[in-house]
Amino acid sequence: MRAIVVGLIILFSRTLPGQSLSHHFKTERIQPIDNSVSFRGIFAITENDVWVSGTHGAIYHSINGGKSFQKIEIPDASDLDFRDIHCFPNHTIFVMSAGNGSNSRIYKSTDNGRTWRLSFQNPHQDGFLNSLAFWDTSHGIAVGDPVNDHAYILLTSDGGNHWEEVDLKQVPDALPGECGFAASGTCVTVLGTSYAWIGMGGPKARIYKTPDRGKSWHVYETPILCGKNSTGIFSVYFENEKDGVVVGGDYTEEDSSERTIALTKDGGINWLFLKNGTLPFQSSVGEILIEGEQVFISTGPAGIYGSKDGVEWEKISHEGYHCLSVSKDSKVVWLAGSSGRVARLSINRPCSKVRR
Repeated sequence: MRAIVVGLIILFSRTLPGQSLSHHFKTERIQPIDNSVSFRGIFAITENDVWVSGTHGAIYHSINGGKSFQKIEIPDASDLDFRDIHCFPNHTIFVMSAGNGSNSRIYKSTDNGRTWRLSFQNPHQDGFLNSLAFWDTSHGIAVGDPVNDHAYILLTSDGGNHWEEVDLKQVPDALPGECGFAASGTCVTVLGTSYAWIGMGGPKARIYKTPDRGKSWHVYETPILCGKNSTGIFSVYFENEKDGVVVGGDYTEEDSSERTIALTKDGGINWLFLKNGTLPFQSSVGEILIEGEQVFISTGPAGIYGSKDGVEWEKISHEGYHCLSVSKDSKVVWLAGSSGRVARLSINRPCSKVRR
């Protein structure tokens, strides 16, 4: 792995007019849903339709832009911590809980959350799920902390009805103390029909990559802060097979900007290190289209940030969140965080669709 310090290198070419990004966004804060809940999972379907999930078995759904939320309950799951959520247009919903051993679970609903089926429960006492993602309605991936000295990866090919562990012979060995982070449901990302990248932390901040939907895996180091079990990659995003971004740092030092962001132009093999001071600790990153141009959006407890080129970042809001999701219609960025807080970043100018 070769880390390159970015000076005046332009990594992602953008032609958005030179106005402040704040000019393009309007922050809409939603009345806190439940002050006792910390939201870590979010999935935006449209500018008005959003799902959020978090501690104390919390799952909420709004279809009116956050004016009201319906509480969704799963029987015997009120003590679980739902760290990720994924929705399909056919009213199929998945929620994933993080926790030691059997507390790590995946539930599936096919009727928009009215009834639920437990589709996976972690059988490993030292197992801990972190995130899930789907290539399509049939094929998905879930990842967790290493088990038996190997990365823990689950795959489904039947729409999430069953999940199978990837054979240990197919995945790289884990480093002693290596771990993942269930901070925002975005430590794994997928692209197209077969690509996936997983961000890890602990002794090293490494990326696991598969180009063939989990049949083979490669691992690469990144320059993101590492060395402690609180450090590493918290969120991964790729806009195509080559161009990607990872964010993270140390969640115990939320204001620190030491080695919190890196970019790649070759699919994750080599990473470009942005200088310290660019961003404080971040837990979720994505992209949205504004006037036909991709804009990076990132959030963490210290605020919301945006970038036109991936190098220069601007603070959009001083209020920070744990997770974000761009709506399928690319009209808003939904965010959620501690104390039951939810917000929307609305786009002030017309824009076209974006890939999530």
